[in-house]
This record gives sequence, C-alpha cells and structure tokens, in this order.
Amino acid sequence: MTPDNQQALVLLITMAIAAGAVVATAVAVIHAVRLRHQRLLQEREMTHRERMAAIEKGLELPPVTAFEANSQQPAAGGALPAGLVLLLGGVGLFVAFRFVPTVGDSGAGLHNFASLGLIPAFAGAGLVIFSWMSRMSSR
Repeated sequence: MTPDNQQALVLLITMAIAAGAVVATAVAVIHAVRLRHQRLLQEREMTHRERMAAIEKGLELPPVTAFEANSQQPAAGGALPAGLVLLLGGVGLFVAFRFVPTVGDSGAGLHNFASLGLIPAFAGAGLVIFSWMSRMSSR
C-alpha cells in the first residue's frame, strides 16, 4: 500500500468515526427526549386513573400535584442531558477534526472543518446554561 493510499484510508476512517459520533449524538438526544416524554405520559395516565377512580367511588379528589400544576409550562429538565451530550459531542468532533492528518502535500484535510464541532458544542453549552438558570429561578 502506497503512502498516499494509507493517508487516504486514514482520512476515510476518521471521517467515518466523525460521522458515527454525529449519528450517535443525535440518537442519544432523541432517546433521552423520548424516555422523558414516555415517563411524563405514564405519570399523566396514572394521575388520570386515580382521579377517575376517586370520582367513581364518590370520594374527594386528591389535591393537585406539582406535576399537574406545572404541566402547561415548558420543562427544563431535559435541557441538561441534551446539553451535555451536545457539548461533549461537539468537543469530540472538534478534537477529531483538528488532529486528523492531512492528505498529500496539498494540506487539504479535515482539520479545516474543526470549527464545525463548535456549533453543537456552543448549542450544548447554551442548553446547560439554560438548565442552570431555570433551576436557579425556580428556587
């Protein structure tokens, strides 16, 4: 295998790893959001069943829980995990692109695209800050 072929193979492998990191980050965020949504739906269904059973038996309705009172407000609870995934995934992409070897003598390599990893990193940092500010304001 010639040195040019080896460098091209290294570049291809690195691009595959970077693409895999992006896909894994997206899958992790989608999975976290789906799990949280599923948990909220189960809590609502359980609360509904309790209330319907109390109405059928003629009992006094249980008091409104904090979950029910805040169900119309957007929740910041999912912002922290999503923010951390984006932040760390973006930093990982930045590092992966920054330290990829160049191909040939032209110097054309993925290190020119290292700043693309900063986009999800800053979005993740914003979500982490949002989560922190939401928790501080709710106290």
